[in-house]
Amino acid sequence: MKTTKRIICIFLALTFALLVGCKDNSLPVDRVVAETDTHRVFYSNEKCYIEFFEDLDYQNDSPIMASSSPAYVTVQNAGELVDKILENDFTFEQKLMIYRATTDENGEIDRCIFDIEKMYQPVFPENTELQKLIWDGLPYYFYIAEYAESFRVQVTCYEKDYYSEVYKRDITDEIAEFEASDSYTVTQLKDKNAVEYRGKSRKYVIYDIEKDGKNITVEEEYHISDIYGDVVSETVPYSIDVYVTEGDLCYNVYVADCYRLFDEHPGEEWLLSFGMEPYVPAGE
Repeated sequence: MKTTKRIICIFLALTFALLVGCKDNSLPVDRVVAETDTHRVFYSNEKCYIEFFEDLDYQNDSPIMASSSPAYVTVQNAGELVDKILENDFTFEQKLMIYRATTDENGEIDRCIFDIEKMYQPVFPENTELQKLIWDGLPYYFYIAEYAESFRVQVTCYEKDYYSEVYKRDITDEIAEFEASDSYTVTQLKDKNAVEYRGKSRKYVIYDIEKDGKNITVEEEYHISDIYGDVVSETVPYSIDVYVTEGDLCYNVYVADCYRLFDEHPGEEWLLSFGMEPYVPAGE
């Protein structure tokens, strides 16, 4: 009888220890796609999450970690990134970066990552070479490519809800600031049904395009004063941001320093030659 009681007590103690050791992520787990001793990847309400079982909290107040650069996860293709997520194949610094990006101040999971079962790869025009794929723990990943000899282009694929946050911040809120500011003159342009927001040193031209089932917003930034020390132009953008939604697919194409390559506007056809398509592993 004493032996039986002792076994029950040991079992209860072990069960309690396990419960204390595991964090309750407070999210319903619909499906687990990977689990190791140190992490798991699961879906909840059709969103993908990553949870670490390691103690990553103690570094939160470290001045060394707080001042260090983000430990970006850098790979060559979507398949490599998925493998790293499934296997928890990250450095400590990368785990800490992902942990901070996906949890609140109490360590509870409060942000999903991207859908690892529905990855996309970029579509580029000719003369473009893919350099790398980068992830920093947030619900997006971005490809860096070089077009025409070291001219860099960034293509970012977003989780749908996070894209809404980005679009609101980068387009909707920015337009509201332009229109409310005394520093910018607002002009409706006939070309492309665009709106120009002109300041003393910069101007922005923003317009929408609908093509092949895609909803596209283009924001062009122009430097119209030599205050920045680069080429001053009313016709060649300094940078171009293209925001695209196509069903659940949401992505952004960012082209910087256009004046280094173009002596005129690159044109809508060139801009729309960048895109995204479903990732298919080699050999499939």
